Amino acid sequence: MRFAGMSREEIMSWGEFLNYGITWDDAERVFTELPNNLELASSMSELLEFYDRLSKDVTSLSAKVATGTGAA
Repeated sequence: MRFAGMSREEIMSWGEFLNYGITWDDAERVFTELPNNLELASSMSELLEFYDRLSKDVTSLSAKVATGTGAA
């Protein structure tokens, strides 16, 4: 979610969910290195764009279902 613009502190506030003994400092260090990998950065950008479109579509569909103007 750092690629999506969330701050380290914001993500940390969600609770402890790191695995395999990784620390927040480790995660932040990796985050600063990942943009240097152009293939990965491009893939993350595409994934975040897809997530944004999907989120908007689900919100729209939910509103239509709630108002009875969309197919269930």
